[in-house]
Amino acid sequence: MSVGSRLPEAVVHMLSPTQQILHSAASHRFSFLVRFFVYVALFVHSSFIVIFGVVGIQGLALLNGVSVMVYVLSVWLARRKQLDLAFFLCTAEILVHAASATLVLGWGSGFHYYISVMALFIFFHPSRRLWLKLGSAVGMLCLYVLLFTASQSIQPNPIVSADFLSFFEQLNLSTFFLINVLLGFVYNKAVEDVEVQLRSANRQLDYFARTDVLTGLLNRRSMLEMLERSLLRLDRVEHPFALILGDIDNFKSINDQHGHHCGDVVLKEMANLLRLSVRVQDQIARWGGEEFLIFLPDTGREDAMLVAERARKALEEHVCVCGDLRLSVTMSFGVSDYRVGETLERTVMTADRALYVGKARGKNCVVLAGGE
Repeated sequence: MSVGSRLPEAVVHMLSPTQQILHSAASHRFSFLVRFFVYVALFVHSSFIVIFGVVGIQGLALLNGVSVMVYVLSVWLARRKQLDLAFFLCTAEILVHAASATLVLGWGSGFHYYISVMALFIFFHPSRRLWLKLGSAVGMLCLYVLLFTASQSIQPNPIVSADFLSFFEQLNLSTFFLINVLLGFVYNKAVEDVEVQLRSANRQLDYFARTDVLTGLLNRRSMLEMLERSLLRLDRVEHPFALILGDIDNFKSINDQHGHHCGDVVLKEMANLLRLSVRVQDQIARWGGEEFLIFLPDTGREDAMLVAERARKALEEHVCVCGDLRLSVTMSFGVSDYRVGETLERTVMTADRALYVGKARGKNCVVLAGGE
């Protein structure tokens, strides 16, 4: 049986949380940037239509009109989650517009700044194809160099005054600066968000690694680690601890007669009743199958017997409901206490032996190891 078939869907989805979180954060960041730039570009290019129309550069006014239509289309695509296509159209428009405006107005107009913005912006795309991003950035660099070379031989446009070109350069430089600040802010915010999500994912993974998914109790591994730590503490301070090993009576017949769904219901209800029957400082683990191990720190065998008997009685009086079925379920318990110098395995083994003495006696009882 595969790991995925044994774990609930929520756990399977968390088996590679880092990749999922990073991709989700990158997609969210990219979506925000695309939408933001589309709306900003709509405002800017609408303004350029008026400006170039007033100045008398009809070709650039017409080009900005086309640009507005491209961005309106991009808004429509973005709302339909087609961000890649919207991003491609925006990139193509910015490169064409920056190149055209530079060739018409000259390098001093500052429209070339938008090419370097796109070379940076493309790395925010969530695609893992780094070679494609690098190739696109290199292509934009080539376009940038070609425009610079071509603009050196272009005569200043007589229609546009030097003051007007200076205005455009300041406007474009300011826009370039603000866009870079925004990209830096988004990147920093994204890193913080990813760190928060990764910490949360790690906490959940730690929970699933230490918890039995069905009952919510500790699993065997986590209980063993806790017991080992208790043994290390006993080397310094001789505080006793006791173990109670419980096993649901006739559990196989419940599964066989009523199905595994009812068996799961019984396991969960037994786990909840055990939680209510033990003390705050006690710990419970699903030891395996229908077995439960209760760890009672700073507890002697007599007190452990009282806890086990209280749990046994609570389970005996409870009725498990599974659909239309009402099931009376009992549990047998074996109790042992740790003796200084013996191994943890031996303490568990003595509780296990006491448990099966109780099974042989007719079940639904508590047996103390060594007092059988």
